[in-house]
Amino acid sequence: MGSGQKTWFITGCSTGFGRVLATHVLRRGDRVALTARNPETLSDLVDAFPSQARAYRLDVSNHEEMMRVVEDVEYDFAPIDYLVNNAGFVAVGTIEELRPADYRKVFETNFFGALELIRTVLPFMRQRRSGTIINISALGGIVANAGLGYYCASKHALEAVSEALSEEVAPLNIRVLIVEPGQFRTEAMAKRFEALQIPDYEDVLRP
Repeated sequence: MGSGQKTWFITGCSTGFGRVLATHVLRRGDRVALTARNPETLSDLVDAFPSQARAYRLDVSNHEEMMRVVEDVEYDFAPIDYLVNNAGFVAVGTIEELRPADYRKVFETNFFGALELIRTVLPFMRQRRSGTIINISALGGIVANAGLGYYCASKHALEAVSEALSEEVAPLNIRVLIVEPGQFRTEAMAKRFEALQIPDYEDVLRP
């Protein structure tokens, strides 16, 4: 590949936006560190692009695993030019209904996982004085909706951190981008957790 080849680190590559983006980037000729909780789901991409793609097992809620994977990519594959925080979890239910274990998982995946990955990759980018961080948010990160309060809150938090970080790292030649998709029929939405338990909310969530 030419000297212009870049390296992408993308979370949540097994389905949805992550897989589509990874496929596009590989076809363009760049390298991709593909990550998923089940890396076997990425074998077809690795087989199709053996010199450009490597698959890594990564649960973004596991900080120790995250640090190990980032170091493996940086030292054994290639320096990370683009970090894409795409992995997400959707929990559907009212503020009253969802249990702490459910809404904590939303934040662990959508906010804290992304935040810790940024903090893990950033020292490498800062040392090189280059890099781009892309955080996949949602329109729900701007306007919240009934039944998605915790999901929207996690994206609100991600947007706030992204905006502050953008100002902090701009002088270091590091960019921070926020992507705010609307509603798409992705795997995350198909597998979303629904917890409609209180009849009083039925007309609100299922009009």
